[in-house]
Amino acid sequence: MLPDAIADTRIIAVLRAPVSTHLVSVAVVLNQAGVTCIEVTLTTPRALSVIEELRSSLGDSAEIGAGTVMTVADIEGARTAGASYTLSPCLDLPLLERAHTLGMPHIPGAATPTEVATAWRCGAAAVKVFPASQLGGPAYLRALRDPLPDVQLIPTGGVREEHITEYLRAGAVAVGIGTPLTQRALVDGPDPELRDRVEQFVTAARQGGRHT
Repeated sequence: MLPDAIADTRIIAVLRAPVSTHLVSVAVVLNQAGVTCIEVTLTTPRALSVIEELRSSLGDSAEIGAGTVMTVADIEGARTAGASYTLSPCLDLPLLERAHTLGMPHIPGAATPTEVATAWRCGAAAVKVFPASQLGGPAYLRALRDPLPDVQLIPTGGVREEHITEYLRAGAVAVGIGTPLTQRALVDGPDPELRDRVEQFVTAARQGGRHT
């Protein structure tokens, strides 16, 4: 089942960086600005430790997910670290099955209608349409929704502020946003404009409207 916070706030902030120095401080700013779903990708150094730190520092104010989960060991490690959901860039059915066994909501990535339908049929909490912008953006999402209206889709990859409303109105349950949201903050530390920028994204998501 998809964590309620994802469907409520409509944004998953994707934190991926070559260093983990500023991840916690950036996540705190994101949370203060209204983002309650934060994904720490496992390609980031010390990712599991960061997840543990965020669970401690943010408490119940945010759902912390582990992204780029590629193996059963990844998903087990993420669960131990305190992640409340996991995400992958691709569809791996044994991984999805293990997530079910652990009771962990898992959001696999998919690019084609076949992958999307297979992921949903096999129990995905939602399906990450990735890389969304390269696949055709909101128009592609709308095309997927026409024959697959019950699937909860989360477009990720190249999503910018000006795209949020269109994605949500095309039927996305939420959007995954990385660099356009954080820019250089994960490498250089939170910049003075970070909170204002995040609040603009949050406002765009609130204005996107809910699909039926």
